[in-house]
Amino acid sequence: MSAPARLVGSAAGTGAGKTLIALALCRAFRDAGFRVGAYKAGPDYIDARLYASVLGASAHNLDLWLDGEEGVRRHVALTAGDADIVIVEGMMGLFDGDDAGATSTAGIALALDAPVLTVLDTWSASQSAAAVALGLRAYDPHVRHLGVILNRVGGGRPMLRPFERLARARRSRCLRQSNGATSTAFPTGYSDSIAPPSSPARRRSNSLLPNCRRRSICVR
Repeated sequence: MSAPARLVGSAAGTGAGKTLIALALCRAFRDAGFRVGAYKAGPDYIDARLYASVLGASAHNLDLWLDGEEGVRRHVALTAGDADIVIVEGMMGLFDGDDAGATSTAGIALALDAPVLTVLDTWSASQSAAAVALGLRAYDPHVRHLGVILNRVGGGRPMLRPFERLARARRSRCLRQSNGATSTAFPTGYSDSIAPPSSPARRRSNSLLPNCRRRSICVR
């Protein structure tokens, strides 16, 4: 049996919308016919239980401080079962952990050789969000970055311009904004379209990515 594809969802800090996006991705991949294994970084049993409403099973917890790198890899290997894709929701910011950052979400991504999808809350920022995205990408060159999702976009088209410049410089695509809710910047070939939420907050995970198809997001 081949190893499942892997994806780690992270952010610059707490409260950016990691749980919402991770739940939406799990639902979208499941609806597209994939078998999904959900995981939560750190000893967080509240967020982990939210996945039961989407996948019918709680997420497993991954903790580098308790298990170490080999333990995390072994835990995923033993619990992923026949999953086609493993989605890990990170904790706090991408590089937050112990003093050395070794127990961070980035550490889990490196341990699993998984790319990182970063969620940025842009409600109270504009061009600075692009600087944050660029800084996260440059902070540790060993971390592979899949792309960025801009959550709570309130600035319309001007909000996307710095990301469009970054996308052109890095041969990426900045996908269109829709309904002022969510925008994305992905490396070329990784994604076709992401639809924004249109339902109440408690049901957003069911509708954020309704058009996800097998060719829409490649994380291998």
